[in-house]
Amino acid sequence: MSLMAGFDVILECSNATVVRLLEASFQIGSGTANPPFDVDLGTLHLIVTDIQVDLRAGDRVGIIIGFSNSSVTSPVMISPLDGSFTVSVKIANPVHGRPFLELSQVTTNDITLSLSETSKGVVEKAAVPLGFFTALATGAVKSFISMQPAVPLLPATVAIVPGVDGGFLQSSVQLAAVEAHCIANADRARQSLAFCGVLLAANDGHGDFSAKTESAIAPEDDVCTSISPAAFHASIVCPALREALLGPTGKTSDLPPQCGTSPGLTNSNTNGLTVTSLSDSLGEGHIDFDLAATQEPASGVHVAVTVHGEIVLTPDTGKISATLNLPTDPSVDVSLDGWVWALAVLGGGPIGLAAAGIGKDAAKKTGDGLAKGFKNGTSLRRWKV
Repeated sequence: MSLMAGFDVILECSNATVVRLLEASFQIGSGTANPPFDVDLGTLHLIVTDIQVDLRAGDRVGIIIGFSNSSVTSPVMISPLDGSFTVSVKIANPVHGRPFLELSQVTTNDITLSLSETSKGVVEKAAVPLGFFTALATGAVKSFISMQPAVPLLPATVAIVPGVDGGFLQSSVQLAAVEAHCIANADRARQSLAFCGVLLAANDGHGDFSAKTESAIAPEDDVCTSISPAAFHASIVCPALREALLGPTGKTSDLPPQCGTSPGLTNSNTNGLTVTSLSDSLGEGHIDFDLAATQEPASGVHVAVTVHGEIVLTPDTGKISATLNLPTDPSVDVSLDGWVWALAVLGGGPIGLAAAGIGKDAAKKTGDGLAKGFKNGTSLRRWKV
């Protein structure tokens, strides 16, 4: 089983969350479809008492509508009736569009009626053949369902901009493409609706959902967001580094590799260091982060500095914040030109130690600035559903 299946980011919603999504999306009269409610289908009057969902293979959503104390008025009055209708609806995934449920394409073959044994007896007592009654009832439901507008599945806070790298913005999520798929399971508690997104435009078309066969949602949780290392680097780490080292108007391309193309970055935020490399990788429970830099505090004195940090993800009201911790002191290596060594021997001065102190102080200040940038400037906004 593949966690990402070639996609950059996947948001999974549990079966229970999908039920709430559908109840909020369906309009019954002037309100939402939050049971109990009644609906008049002409010859069929339903009192809906429950809505359940079965997320099935083939990206079909089974909507199970429970009813009680309901009635049919033609060809004769038949009541009270209780049972359920199951409506199987296909998820539509338009290319570079927004996934939705295709209600207009529902046929009577997609609808199953299940009557309680008591209600079957009520139908038989009315001298109406059960097959005729079933066709009448499913036809009424089909007519009603197929006239309803399509149900959008993607949260409104997610924007689709094809051909452009996406990201996690202050008020929304931007993707280059997205697909919605059902992760089926006999146990509905292990089912989920997965929104499989492309953050990096170059990865468009690389995903294969068939490789993802199990939900990543932890027991007792309702949602789960998974993000690939490359997407995390491009959409979370690099923007935070840009904010910390270049400011809000800076360009990511002006950062050193692996975020940008600059061979060395020196400004007021680097505290006298020339930052030559920025890299990150996944660790156990955190993301490892490394910075490499150089400094020449005096002529002939060369200081190489490395800073190691750990990015820790923590939940914060309405978002997931990424914070950079610096568990160890910066590593500093000092080299001196030959004439500086001679000067140090003749003068008896600890030039190397002084240079190391300068480099370590600059590295700690720069590391503190990066940590502040991650803490204050980086978050994964929750995809509200």
